Amino acid sequence: MKIRSVLSPELSTLLQTQIQELAPNAEWQNANWEDLSNLSEPLPDLLLLSPDNLQPVQLMQVLYPLIRLELPTLVFVDESQQEQDWPEGGRLDFVFAPWNPRSLSQHLKLALKMAEAVQERRQIAQEVQSLYARLEAINPLDSSTGLYNRRCFEERLNEEWRRSHRHALSISLLLLRWVGPASETDTASIFPELLKDMSPLRCSDLAARLDPTTLAILLPQTLETGAETVAQGLYQSLLPRAIQSGYELQIGLHSCQPPSLLGSEDLITQTEATLRSGVFC
Repeated sequence: MKIRSVLSPELSTLLQTQIQELAPNAEWQNANWEDLSNLSEPLPDLLLLSPDNLQPVQLMQVLYPLIRLELPTLVFVDESQQEQDWPEGGRLDFVFAPWNPRSLSQHLKLALKMAEAVQERRQIAQEVQSLYARLEAINPLDSSTGLYNRRCFEERLNEEWRRSHRHALSISLLLLRWVGPASETDTASIFPELLKDMSPLRCSDLAARLDPTTLAILLPQTLETGAETVAQGLYQSLLPRAIQSGYELQIGLHSCQPPSLLGSEDLITQTEATLRSGVFC
């Protein structure tokens, strides 16, 4: 349990004594208002604040972000500040003077219980995120299209590049990119619909999603003439749906025989340089 405080000396002494009884393993750290204005990870589990001599505008600048963060926070308000309008929401709890040890203990117990619950949820979220990252690391497919993802594509590209280098075979790469008025996020959401007509692909070709709007087709052991045939068929199949959805379809193709390029990443760079529209219309 990590507790961060901005308190008057009297309150700090009183609350630290009670915290030691209620949560003996808690880590207590004194802070200042500037620190709270720029909170970053790792966040504390509980904040204890007493806005003595702080202007209302300054206090609100600190409190409203805390409401959005839903960070458990106890605000100790003295008699001179009780007429102010205090914000509601989040996990803020206001403790109004006069204070006595019993009421402070009750508020602290509730705040510590809430902080423990939030801490547990954070840990669960971190575990889920870590598990998702591990699954992504071993999953070869793009979740929305079912095509190979970029990581798998780069692995296969390197394999085919080495094979072509050993046996002096040609290798080709085809890129297709959808360009339109919608944002990249919106385009990504309808990307699976744009790929429904991919019948011209051969069983040896590898299709992968490189980014939200770009499709890559790896053509192993394929000369330029054969790659152009695949590219023309694919372009003409995908173009009508692209036009219907308001997108310009760009296509790029590059063929080579290693070691004419320095490495497999150069094949991607060279192919991107050829992207243009209306090639096979």
